[in-house]
Amino acid sequence: MPYALNTDTGLDNVEFSAQTATTRPVSILFNGSGIHTISGPVPLVDISKAYNRTSTGELESILNTITLTGKIIRPDISPPPTSGIKTVITAISGLQALFTKCSTGHLVIQCDGTDMLSVSGVMVKDASFNRSEDNWVYSADYTISLEYYEPGQPGAAVVQNTSDSWSIEPLEDYVYSSFSATVKTKPETHNPQLKPNPLPGGGGGSGGSSNLGGDGSGTTLNVINVPQYRISRRVSAVGLPVSAPVSSTGAGANTCVSGAGNKAYMEAKKWVESRLEYTFEGQKVISNASGASGLVYVMTTPSISNFKDTFLYNHVRSINFSITDGSYEVNDTWLAMPTGIKYIEDYSIECSTDDRYVKTVRVQGNIKGLYMSSFDVMKGSGGVGLPPTGAGYLNIVPNSGRLTGALPGAANILDLTGSVAGSQSTFYGNPYQNASSGWIFDIKPYVYRRASLAVYNNIHDRNQNYVSPATNPPPPPNNPVYCHETLLNVIPVSTTEGHDPRKGTISYSYEFNNKFNLVSGVISENITINETGPTDVFSEAFVIGRQLGPVLQSLGTKTSTKKDLTIEVVVVPPSSIAGLIMSNNQCPLWTGGSVYSHIQGIVDGLKPFGARSNSYFGNLARTQLPGQVYLSQDNHSWNPTEGRYSRSVSWVYQQCSTDKVYLDH
Repeated sequence: MPYALNTDTGLDNVEFSAQTATTRPVSILFNGSGIHTISGPVPLVDISKAYNRTSTGELESILNTITLTGKIIRPDISPPPTSGIKTVITAISGLQALFTKCSTGHLVIQCDGTDMLSVSGVMVKDASFNRSEDNWVYSADYTISLEYYEPGQPGAAVVQNTSDSWSIEPLEDYVYSSFSATVKTKPETHNPQLKPNPLPGGGGGSGGSSNLGGDGSGTTLNVINVPQYRISRRVSAVGLPVSAPVSSTGAGANTCVSGAGNKAYMEAKKWVESRLEYTFEGQKVISNASGASGLVYVMTTPSISNFKDTFLYNHVRSINFSITDGSYEVNDTWLAMPTGIKYIEDYSIECSTDDRYVKTVRVQGNIKGLYMSSFDVMKGSGGVGLPPTGAGYLNIVPNSGRLTGALPGAANILDLTGSVAGSQSTFYGNPYQNASSGWIFDIKPYVYRRASLAVYNNIHDRNQNYVSPATNPPPPPNNPVYCHETLLNVIPVSTTEGHDPRKGTISYSYEFNNKFNLVSGVISENITINETGPTDVFSEAFVIGRQLGPVLQSLGTKTSTKKDLTIEVVVVPPSSIAGLIMSNNQCPLWTGGSVYSHIQGIVDGLKPFGARSNSYFGNLARTQLPGQVYLSQDNHSWNPTEGRYSRSVSWVYQQCSTDKVYLDH
């Protein structure tokens, strides 16, 4: 029979017209081309299956191996050929070209024109052409091994080497702890976010009116340690090659696009993404408002320590995939805590004492706002995943944009109780907003109390006063290292804040000292008292030539006694022109205001022989003592630009008795 071009495949092959003209009971087609049109007889078919399973027995995919064993028959066997082995070699080349034209192909086995097997993604594993007894003059033996993968479950991805692993590791201290410390503080004249509500004399938000008032009433400060964990999840798979189905007949029968089968990594991606929809308990994640599957935000089983619920924050995802290796991997990490608080904080307290034994305490810390899913996601299953509302570790109720509730004993340092009732289902996810909220409501109001932790009174080894009660003979002052410390002043001497809205962090550093201040509300003060005692009055008579100098003669009397008082304070400079006038109530040194009244009370109390006000000097108050006193100077200086005010007062006075050997003031 004549040698002809097979227009179906584009390959130069022998046309077996006699066979194609007759209905064949069995046909094998690869990418739309019948093998019999090249080789003649239909090859024998062997099919074997290998099941790929994970170490736990889960079926990943099925490997199918198809072996085609056949013989190429030369069609022009009579009369004897004159072209040698060319015809058989051409058929061998045609089979090679058919199975290597595409990286993956579509294999169809038909019986009486009906598809008995139709699979895509078929790859050639091996092809061998063996020498026949006639040395390829009339025939050639061949064996072609094909393989393809099918999913373990219908519609699933075709993958192998799958992995879905979790890890939970504690970060630093992972044990829940809470302890209460009693600190002694001066009264705070203004602290709007301080909770619980202040009590008179208890060092609260409005108790007391002066740094002189109060005795450092005890205040409870709770220090809470919430355990933190890092939860990581790794989901990976290696995809196996598949291709889109190709019809065995019709217009698409010969469709073959080179490289179209290199989509194995997409199978891996399909498997990984389907796996991400489930938690490690095997429960599917609740869908969010848009209908798309969300991430894992709440673990509902007591998987971490003994906490009933664990909230996941700050989700970070990394994706790695390789087109050539067919791999796809997703790594998720979260910060996990058994509480719905919206920020985390680290802080430290540093102390130093100068040569005058003025103590400086620095509280510095860093606040990191957290990101969390909307509250609706957590409550979408009817409360599954929400913290318990009874005796659990945290009671969370959405309230005015802030999650409320409190850890046991967290009334101060981690207070989340709030005071405005309402319902708000959104947990704000902006980390900077969460850090700012934590700073304003839960941290800044208690920085002074934290600093006061470093001042020891009546505890440990500081159980003595610097000056002991009078004895005879009087003892020297005690070692200040082991003496009571003066309470810290409420107003810090310096403050530093750093805001990073992009990273959602706030850093701060507040310094307090215990330098003795009398006037409440001022930034700094300086009080100087000078006494000029009485001196003898005498005359000097100069005698010429007298080597001893002038002749001194007592006049039998003394000079008057003088007392000078200078008080300097620094306040926040006024912000309006009305603040320049001391008779205006917008001036920080308003003559009817607290600061000026304090200064006037101190002046009156230090006046020689004057009555001291009990409200300023307490048990040091005195009645009018005998003596004469005259005011010789009373000067005021007000620098509103710098917020500096000074007052200088001088008195001249005499005692009514001469038996005093010290100045009575």
